[in-house]
Amino acid sequence: MIGQLFITQLLALEDDSIVSFKKMLASEKIEEVNDVLIFQQPMVTDVFNNVSQSLYSPYTISNNFLLENEAEVLAMTIDGDFICGNEQYTYCIPKNLLKSDMEKFNLPIRSFFLALESGEEQSQILPDHLF
Repeated sequence: MIGQLFITQLLALEDDSIVSFKKMLASEKIEEVNDVLIFQQPMVTDVFNNVSQSLYSPYTISNNFLLENEAEVLAMTIDGDFICGNEQYTYCIPKNLLKSDMEKFNLPIRSFFLALESGEEQSQILPDHLF
């Protein structure tokens, strides 16, 4: 399970915006959940940028993925996979950054985590022990 305290904090948010999500992480001093999800900024964004540069190929997500999708790196798993999002979508991106393996959910980040917890959505990329 993601963590009952984290879910309670998500439910308390007034909206699904990334700004509200990030404010909640900062105000509650949440840097990780269950030793699986890492929210430490700017470290997770730096790791994503470094990996995207070093693994660049026609088959991987480009360095411009975040700009092109108006997205932000929101979290990283202990396994090195990434969770990115914008106001409409959440992307689960494997550590190898292969475009063909990326998952795109038509949910903003708050709704995405709540849907994972309830079993309404499933990810093949995120660790099983997260839910």
